[in-house]
Amino acid sequence: MGRLLPVFRGLAAVQVGRRYHHPTSRRHRRVRDRVRGSRSLRVYFQVRSHVDTINVSQLVPVNANTEYDFECYLKTEKLESAETPVILIVNAGDDKALTGSTPAPSGNSDWQRIFLSFKTGEKTEAVKVKMVRNSCADSPVCPIFGTVWYDDFDLKPRK
Repeated sequence: MGRLLPVFRGLAAVQVGRRYHHPTSRRHRRVRDRVRGSRSLRVYFQVRSHVDTINVSQLVPVNANTEYDFECYLKTEKLESAETPVILIVNAGDDKALTGSTPAPSGNSDWQRIFLSFKTGEKTEAVKVKMVRNSCADSPVCPIFGTVWYDDFDLKPRK
């Protein structure tokens, strides 16, 4: 059996950062909108200027020199921005990116599967699964509006 990210079994294992609190972005566990289980993670944006970081992540122990498959599901509603959120998996020891998703689709989208593969390094003991947002290349002001849901996170060694 794979390592299940217990994101939606109480949210206790997920870091929802406290360093950044923008008054118009909210993170919630939602009961109504989900793929499976009883909850999903909803991030609501109403930011007219710029968001430096979303700061939602989970630290997951892994084995060194091992190939992993990661999946989760994503849904958007009225999401509008030049840069929408992505899922990024980084080596927890040095914060180097191992893999990342394409940006969340703008507008409205039904649940879509995100599937990523990566291999850990010789000294890797843990990875961080992060929700991040890149800076807008053309402007220091980069508004974002709308809602993103994530659900059913799974990380397991490749067979």
